[in-house]
Amino acid sequence: MSPGLLDDLLAHLGVAGLALALACVLALPAAVVRGHRRHGVPARNRPGVVPVLALAAVLLLLPPPLGGGAPAVVVAVGVLCAPPLFSAAVAALSVVEPAAVEAVRAAGAGERQVVRDVELVLAGPALAAAVRRAAVQAIGGTALAGLLGGPGLGAAIAAGLAGPDPARALPAAAALALAGLVSAALLALVQRAADPLRRGRRALPRRTPVPLP
Repeated sequence: MSPGLLDDLLAHLGVAGLALALACVLALPAAVVRGHRRHGVPARNRPGVVPVLALAAVLLLLPPPLGGGAPAVVVAVGVLCAPPLFSAAVAALSVVEPAAVEAVRAAGAGERQVVRDVELVLAGPALAAAVRRAAVQAIGGTALAGLLGGPGLGAAIAAGLAGPDPARALPAAAALALAGLVSAALLALVQRAADPLRRGRRALPRRTPVPLP
């Protein structure tokens, strides 16, 4: 991998990571409150659709410090990822088993304990899956914003396609696909680790076989 391509990849992942963090800050706290209030009622999945290209274009054209460069792409992609992440998180929290919640409440737990010790634990795998989808969306959205002059692999792909040899865009496109696959695989491991049933099975002592007489 050439140094220029590596720099573009690192810049792309940095912008996508900040955009994902912004989406989590915007979506997850509100989703926890909403999902807790709608407990036991399946939420309708209504992901908001924000035209990332149009929003990124507006923000990139604004003069600094309001727009231009990486901050504009972070805001545009973060706003793109927040609505579907919010919808998925609400759906995950609202379908937690009501019996588990009522049992903890009957034991005298407060609402914060219910959210922290029951709802977030049981909904952990679904929340991790929602964040994984948002991460892949952030990587793709950052690439789209790069077509308009933003940082990252999208700009390298656009420059290669606009040149005399379109094949020069292939390394950047391959790096983009690899980044999406690796990010999804790593977050899939996080999703598995967040499964309370899997953690409980690992914590069980292994049975020692008893020989029959």
